[in-house]
Amino acid sequence: MEHRRGLIFMLFLMFWFFGFMLLVSFVLYNTALQPATNKVLIAWGIDVVAVVSSPWFIIFRQLFVLLLPLGIWLGIHKEKINPHLPHMRLGNTNIVYIIALSLLLQPAMMAVSGITSIFFPNEIGEMVLSLTDYPYLLLILAIAVTPAICEEVVFRGYIQSTYKNKAFWTMALINGLLFAIMHLNPQQFPYAFIMGIIFAYMVHATRSIRAGVIAHFVMNASQITLMYFFSLMVEREDISAEITTTSGYTASAGAVPSQIEMIVTFTILGIIALAVTVLAAYVFRLFVLHNRKRVMAYEQKIKAAMDALELHITPDTPETTEIETPEEIPQSTLPKWANITIDVALVLAIVALYVNFIFVIR
Repeated sequence: MEHRRGLIFMLFLMFWFFGFMLLVSFVLYNTALQPATNKVLIAWGIDVVAVVSSPWFIIFRQLFVLLLPLGIWLGIHKEKINPHLPHMRLGNTNIVYIIALSLLLQPAMMAVSGITSIFFPNEIGEMVLSLTDYPYLLLILAIAVTPAICEEVVFRGYIQSTYKNKAFWTMALINGLLFAIMHLNPQQFPYAFIMGIIFAYMVHATRSIRAGVIAHFVMNASQITLMYFFSLMVEREDISAEITTTSGYTASAGAVPSQIEMIVTFTILGIIALAVTVLAAYVFRLFVLHNRKRVMAYEQKIKAAMDALELHITPDTPETTEIETPEEIPQSTLPKWANITIDVALVLAIVALYVNFIFVIR
C-alpha cells in the first residue's frame, strides 16, 4: 500500500538521522579528548566546535539528513521527485492569504511554545540567540530558507503524496505527527505538530508545494527576525547599564517590574494573541473558500480540455488496435484488520524511536 511506503521511509529517515548524530557526537567527543589533535586542527584554521555551532552546519545538516536520504530512497525505488510535488499555480491572492495566515498564527504558536517551555528547555531559542553574532541574512538562509525547502519537499511533498488516496484528516494527522517527531525536541513537538497539520492543509487546498514552502519560510523568518533584533536591543541595554554603573548611578527599585505588573502585561498579551488568532481563523476561512472555487474552476477547465481532445480522436481507428493501459498498482491481499495492525505498528515504531532518542540517547 502506497501510504505504508511513506511510513517506512520515515523509519529509514530516522535511522539515517541517528547515524548522523552519532557520527557528529563521535567527532566532537574525540576532538575534545585529543587536545593535540584539536590544536592541529585550529592551527589549520578548523575549529570543529565552532563549525558545528555555525549556521553553515545547520544548512549542511538539513541537506544531509533530509534531501540526501530522500534522493537515495527515490533512487532505490526508481522514482522521480516531480510526481510527489503538487505544482498548481498559486496566484497572487493565495500568496497574500498564506503570508497573512503565517504572521497571524505566530502569537498562538508562541503561546504554545511558551507553555511547553515550562516543562522542557527552549533549546532552539537559546541556539538562535547564540547565533546572533552571524549576519542576519545568513541566519535567514540557514533557519528559514533551507528548512522551508528541505522539510516541505520531504513532508508535504513525498510523505504527503503517499497518503493521497486516504482521507484528508488521516493524512494531515500523520503528517503533523511525523513532522513533529522529526524535530526530535519535546519543546517543539506541540507547535510543530499543529503547524505540520496547517502546512499539510495549505498544500492540499492549493494543490501546490509552494504554499507550504512560503508559509514555512514566513513562520521561521519572522521568528528569527524577532529574536535577532531582540538580542540587539538587549545588548544595547547591557551597554547602557554598564555606562550608567560606571557613571556612579544606580537603578531605582521601580525599574524592576512587580508581580502585578507582570500579570497585567501577560494578560494584555494574551488578549491580543486571542484577538489575532480569531482574525487568523477568519482569514483561514476566506483562504478555504477561495481555493474551493479555484480548484473547482481548474478541474472544470481540465475536463473541458479532455472533452475537446476526445472530439479530435478519429472514429475510424481499426478495431484490432489495442490501446495500452497503465498497470494497476497491486493492492494488498491482507484483510483490513491486518493492514491496520501493520500501519499502527509502524507508527508505534517511529514513536518508540523518538522516545528512545529524547530520553535515552540525548
